[in-house]
Amino acid sequence: MVEFSLGKIAWSLLSFFFVLALLGLTLYLIKRYGSNLQNKTGKKVRLVETLNLSTKQRLILVEVEEENLLIGVSQGNMTLLGRFSKSDSKTE
Repeated sequence: MVEFSLGKIAWSLLSFFFVLALLGLTLYLIKRYGSNLQNKTGKKVRLVETLNLSTKQRLILVEVEEENLLIGVSQGNMTLLGRFSKSDSKTE
C-alpha cells in the first residue's frame, strides 16, 4: 500500500507549481524577446502582416530591404498589388 504523507504531498505540489512558473516565465520571455531575435538573423525578407479576407483569399504585406510589397493571394494565384517604399508609409 502506498503511504501518503503531508510532506510528500506538499513537495509534489511545490514542484508542480515551480514547473508551471518556469513555463510561464519561458512563454513570457519568448513573447517579449522572440520577435527581436527573429529579426536579427540578417534576412532581407520579413512578413509584416497577413489579413485573411476569406478562407481562400488573403492580403500579405512583406518587407524586402527598404520596400514594402502588398501581395494578394487566392487559390492557385498570387498577385503583386502594390509597392511602397518604407519612407512612404511613415507619417511626419
